[in-house]
Amino acid sequence: MLDASVMESDPATFRRTQRAPKSCVQCTKRKIRCSRTVPCSQCVGRSEGHACRREVVLVKGRELQGVEDNIPSGPITVESLMEENRLLKLQVADLTSGGQETSARVPRDAIPAKAGVEQGKEITNDLEKMAEIMMLLEMGKSRQLDDDEIRRFHL
Repeated sequence: MLDASVMESDPATFRRTQRAPKSCVQCTKRKIRCSRTVPCSQCVGRSEGHACRREVVLVKGRELQGVEDNIPSGPITVESLMEENRLLKLQVADLTSGGQETSARVPRDAIPAKAGVEQGKEITNDLEKMAEIMMLLEMGKSRQLDDDEIRRFHL
């Protein structure tokens, strides 16, 4: 097998393929299932998250490094994380201070009514049921629902 430093410097040594690899080099070599995130859960579990990378290949004459081509290959610095955190906080502040204009709420008249049911209380109940279902899904329901609860949430 070629040395990794030689492969990275000489594009002629890259493997030619029709699609970029989705699994990391370590999972491919070990023949285990890769979670296809960067770093993947297998590498993180082996405390090798820093070494998790995709093979660099030639696809239609272009160099590609797996699915996540926009992820920096070097180590992440504290300064870059602090800057990203600052920018995200500014975005959150802009969105929360923006008021109604930037919210992603759907106008009430844009929600279709059920066939044969007049708009009004029935739709409100359906929306309340959906909101409650979403809340339960977020919390993670740890117990089985009984028949009454299932009927109550049936839309």
